[in-house]
Amino acid sequence: MKKTLSSLVIMMGMLSLQTTGNAYDEILNLLPKHGQLQFELQENVLIREIEGDPNYSFGRALGDLAVDKEGNLFVLDFDRILKYDSHGKFIGMIGKKGEGPGEFKQPNNIFIHERGDVYISDLGRILHVFGNDGKYVKQIILRFMVLFGTNNLFVDRDENIFAAMTEMSESGPNTVLVKADLNGKILKKIEFAPDRNIKVKGSGVMGRLIHRYSERFYFCSVQETLLCCGTNTKYKLKLYDLDGNLKTAFSKEEDAKTISTEEKKYFGPDAVFPSHRPFFDNILSDEDGRIYVVKSKSIFEKNSTIEIDIFGLNGQYLYRTEVPFTPRAIVKGSFYSIEQDENQMRTIKKWMIRNYRELKINSND
Repeated sequence: MKKTLSSLVIMMGMLSLQTTGNAYDEILNLLPKHGQLQFELQENVLIREIEGDPNYSFGRALGDLAVDKEGNLFVLDFDRILKYDSHGKFIGMIGKKGEGPGEFKQPNNIFIHERGDVYISDLGRILHVFGNDGKYVKQIILRFMVLFGTNNLFVDRDENIFAAMTEMSESGPNTVLVKADLNGKILKKIEFAPDRNIKVKGSGVMGRLIHRYSERFYFCSVQETLLCCGTNTKYKLKLYDLDGNLKTAFSKEEDAKTISTEEKKYFGPDAVFPSHRPFFDNILSDEDGRIYVVKSKSIFEKNSTIEIDIFGLNGQYLYRTEVPFTPRAIVKGSFYSIEQDENQMRTIKKWMIRNYRELKINSND
């Protein structure tokens, strides 16, 4: 019955009361309103790793990548931040390893503010702030620990800080999306999700083991006025305003895929697995408010294409599409990716979407 429907989005129209007292819409999506989308992509290699050149060679742990509104790239390479212009030309290094002002111990997230300032999370408890010119501005000591991983940090126009953290409770560890002030003090706890990756034995925490199939919490800002978040083992996302009020919850009907014995063996005996393979590996958003859900795939799947579901600002399912890379960011109509060849050399690519302006913004277009 469902497959015979050409395009169906069920608006459940349910208004449910949350602890905030605010009502919200809940939307169940079945098929994309505008069907299958074919991106017209123009591939550009911005940065190609060059062995022996410190400005173009990266360590083993090439981490976060961020892009500002001018197209400048900020690359986290273990304990240093490298800045490149929109053509991939090296500009300089921001900060350095150390313990003084503007120096890093273990940076793990980069966020570019709309005014151009660069926020770098260090050890999860310190935010180093630099101007877009790379000059040190200040340091913020957080009263919580930001989870390691990409897209775990957002700072709004008023310098309120939004981040994902781990919190222990009577029922076990939780991942919590929090709002904090510019002094690092938590103002509000917005969303809670169980953290099943922490092994607890007795009164001690055994460790947080993360791999490709781990259950993980993701969030991103949407037009810098909303927060989209969700746990990747449930295909349900929520949109909050910056005051922490839930505005919309939207989901998509999707079959869960069993994790095979071979897949479990690949990650080793200490790996913790959810009941099924996660539905997605990341969520991104563009300047027009579209939300891109980057789908998970089997580690044994040789096909390089990645499926993406695209939703509108109102939570309605707009498009299904595929791209030949894993997108790490989308800025001004271009995707950015980090790729590795058979010799373990990395390249950072920009994929301009030629038909970006033809994309619909909502289901009524």
